Parts: sequence; structure tokens; C-alpha cells
Amino acid sequence: MSQALRSITALLATSITVLVPLTARALQPESGMWTVNGEVNGKPGRGLQIDAQGGRNLIVTYFGYREDGSSMFLQASGPRQDDGTFTADLVEFQGGKALGAPARDGQVRKVVGNISIAFDSATTASVTLPGEAPARMTRFQYEDHTARFNREGRYAISYALATFGNLMPATVTFKLENGNFSMSRNNGDLETCEYSGRYQPAGQGIKVEGTFACKQANSSSSGTFWTEEMEVDEQLSYRAVIWKQIQGSSINPSAEYHYGLCQAAAMFLTPNRCTKP
Repeated sequence: MSQALRSITALLATSITVLVPLTARALQPESGMWTVNGEVNGKPGRGLQIDAQGGRNLIVTYFGYREDGSSMFLQASGPRQDDGTFTADLVEFQGGKALGAPARDGQVRKVVGNISIAFDSATTASVTLPGEAPARMTRFQYEDHTARFNREGRYAISYALATFGNLMPATVTFKLENGNFSMSRNNGDLETCEYSGRYQPAGQGIKVEGTFACKQANSSSSGTFWTEEMEVDEQLSYRAVIWKQIQGSSINPSAEYHYGLCQAAAMFLTPNRCTKP
């Protein structure tokens, strides 16, 4: 096992004793540009820039227009509550430094009103802006991250089941194409699982819903699954929270927590599948 994978395993081992924070962390909104659903048409518009740095506090910048058509920006900051909501004053400023001009301190011009955001995932939320009805918004995605899954798609992972909390090594392989998703998880002689369904972009990763079928030495199980988060980052590290509901079971859905790294091919034999896209 590589040093990097040992580090990830150690991190997961530390975290697995507190599964609730792991789930709560998935509601930490992704930093970046967010857009109001239905307003993205390829032309200049408005949106929000959300900065979240791993804690409760958020800085939210609104960029849009005044009634006369001139551009404006507003800012809000404050803590995000345990239920995933954020409410703060939306403030307009004036008098700051202009491009190429001498330094000058800005000052508050006025408080425009309250902004309220209710996050229901890391990439989706409802926003209420001053004078407007609540609207759905989404983390804006302008880059195709599926290429990271499809780099021959083999990742060596450690994963844990929320129901047991035991770490298990496995390999996963992916295929994403035209909205269709398939993933295989192989634990050697212990278990193999096949997942298939439909995916859609979600911020830095994807969201998937579909069905699964698992085979063990003397038993099998199947049912439905959906992802709370699933992404491969720019360093080709993979993570996911996968919820599974076993067919015919009255037990509540259980979660799998995946962490892993791209698994390189043998050197000199084939191109390195872990070369960054």
C-alpha cells in the first residue's frame, strides 16, 4: 500500500467513529460560482460567489444589476446554521479604490435587505433575495469532470459501511458516457458489487441514482442507490458517499463512505492511467 493510500486509510479510520460529522460535512457548500436555476442562457447575467473554507462561516458575494442596468455587487457574511441555513444582511458598498487609482477605503452605502440560503446538498440550495420569492440555485459547472472518472477508471480505495464502521480495501472502476453511469466495486473473494444508473453534473463532481447488485460467497443483495457526493478531484483522489436501500428491506438506507486514489498501471508497460487529464 502506498504512503498516500495509508494516509487516507488512517484519516478514514479516525473519522469513521464519528459518522454524523461525515454526513454533515457533505452539506458544506462548495466554494465557487452559483447560479439561479433557469437564468443561465450563455449571456451576461447574475449570480452568487460563495466562499466556504471548511467551517461554519460563509462569505457570499452577489453580482447583478440595478434597475438602470448598471452593474453592482453586494456582500453578506456570517455563520451557517446546523440545519444548513444561512441568513445575513446583504450590504452595498461605495467609495473604494478604483482600477489604477490611489488607495482609498470603501464604506457601507446601505443594507439592501436580508439574503437567506437553505442548502440541501453541497451543490444545490434555495435562495431568497431581497424583494424576491425563493428560487432554486446550483453550483455552476463549466468544466467536464467526467474525464477524471474515465481515466481507465481504476481507483484503489478504503471504504466503510455506516452500519458497521469497518474499513475494507477494494478497487472501483467507472464508465460514464452520455448520462449513463456504471461502477464496479471489487473486494476480491469477499464481495463484488455492480452499480448502474443515470448521472448528472453537480459542482465539482456528479450525482447518481440507480440500482446495485452485490454478490458474496454465500449470499447476494440488490436494491437502489443514490449519491450524496461523488467526485474525483484535480489530484485524482476519489471520494463518495453512497446511500443504498436493499430491495424488500424495512431497514433504513445505509451509507458507504469511499476514499481512494487513482491506481497507476505498471510502469513501462502501458501509459500511466493516473496522468492528470
